[in-house]
Amino acid sequence: MTFEDGDFYYSNPDLVPELITNYEVITTHQFPYGLTLDASANTSRITDLIQLTQIDSSDPEHPGGTYGEEVLQYRNGGKMRVNSLELGVRGNPIYRLSGFANLTWQEVKVTESADETTE
Repeated sequence: MTFEDGDFYYSNPDLVPELITNYEVITTHQFPYGLTLDASANTSRITDLIQLTQIDSSDPEHPGGTYGEEVLQYRNGGKMRVNSLELGVRGNPIYRLSGFANLTWQEVKVTESADETTE
């Protein structure tokens, strides 16, 4: 009796670390009556994105044997862009009472994948 209920992962000696370049701008302004406004903008660029891919049986990297189509491997090759904005307001309008609120927007886009270009 055999069981075929698992994933097989094939090692990748050519795998390199992802490289992330990040830029961020932050500003804070204090208003009267204990009100403070915080704002930030962030952009990140990621190269050599590590992605889990399925190795097709026609791929030269496929180990062959009884693995069939169920072989997975981590590979480099993708690129990603992340942009975000954050606004925050905090205050202390009344003695011993304080509050805050935050709003965040984020856009994540894979601009190139290991399989195909998506931009």
